[in-house]
Amino acid sequence: MGDCGDPRQAGFPNAWDCDLSDGVVDFFADVFFATNGEVYAPVLITRYVANAPLPNTEWVQLRNVAPVGLSLYRFKVSDEEQPDVSMIETMAIFEPCAPGLAPGQTLVVAKEASVYLTRYGTDASCEFASTSPEVQDMSRFVLWGSGPPGSFALNNLGDQILLLDRSNTILDVVNYGTGAFVGVTPAPAPAADQVFGRMPVARDTDDNSADFRVVAEDLLFADGFED
Repeated sequence: MGDCGDPRQAGFPNAWDCDLSDGVVDFFADVFFATNGEVYAPVLITRYVANAPLPNTEWVQLRNVAPVGLSLYRFKVSDEEQPDVSMIETMAIFEPCAPGLAPGQTLVVAKEASVYLTRYGTDASCEFASTSPEVQDMSRFVLWGSGPPGSFALNNLGDQILLLDRSNTILDVVNYGTGAFVGVTPAPAPAADQVFGRMPVARDTDDNSADFRVVAEDLLFADGFED
């Protein structure tokens, strides 16, 4: 069930060599179960801006929907939907920026925190590019996507946003417009400067056209947006 720390499309490493031969059980995956026994993702992508009217103003919001606090250390988020495919798109890892999230708490990862601050009047939690001394950076997870974190850019017409946990399990996929992903229905392509939000915030049906809708400007900082 492991990827030996090196997620791939082909040529998979042998689990005996990397995980089993030392006789030490030191690989594990976190699995969260709802009260009805269904498995669910403890962290979700809950808001995003993809069609930004100003350069470098894309951002993604994450929320802890689990009943316990979680550390995002070595979680990953970005716009590369497959490992080892693109030399341009990136997969960014929460390191050194690795905040903890209390139940229901949110954070924002901005492409450029300095631009985000100018646009919204508040700091992002982390940033893909390195533009603000007040906000810690994400790092490149080169084993998935080789582009630098600052290359994060969402296509206006369609793209995918992926969230991975520390064992590289895909926790959440948000796609929109022409962005295809097997088993997940895309939301509509957003108009300029529209914020798309998951409503209700913990709804995750793999149908983003039903799970997401436009968030009104006066509600951007409601419901824990700044937590």
